[in-house]
Amino acid sequence: MAFASRYIAQQNVLLQKNPKTMGVMKLLKYYYPALAKKVMEGNPLILKMAENNMVSMDILNYPICGKCEALAAFCDYARDNRQRPIVKPDGMPMGVCRCLKCSAVTVDPITFLDWCVMELRKKAPDTIAEDLLGASDAVAEKMLQDATRFLKKTIKEKRV
Repeated sequence: MAFASRYIAQQNVLLQKNPKTMGVMKLLKYYYPALAKKVMEGNPLILKMAENNMVSMDILNYPICGKCEALAAFCDYARDNRQRPIVKPDGMPMGVCRCLKCSAVTVDPITFLDWCVMELRKKAPDTIAEDLLGASDAVAEKMLQDATRFLKKTIKEKRV
């Protein structure tokens, strides 16, 4: 019985909306609705992974497909003839992503944050990158405050 309730609780956590992702998506829709539609449309699995707590990766770190410019998923590292990962000059391995919308494979894809900054320079104010990161920081701070409040409440209840 306890296992079933833990399983249901875990499933509920995974299905909750990720507030950071929702904040980024709302901000993007506010500044540039056509871009938000282009990135999110026709890609239900990646959208579900990004907007829910299914994956611990931040939406701003998702790769962008080099062909259709939609959100993609990392799948491997680029490899040389001897099957060793190809390393960038900064020492990090070069990632490979696959788009679940058009099935294209992109080597060393750009991240969603970098792509947003490039695209939004045309339309949005110069502070868009700071706004994106600020929205993320504000949500993270609120979540930290909520967790602290919950912890204090729990400790207080245990003492009584």
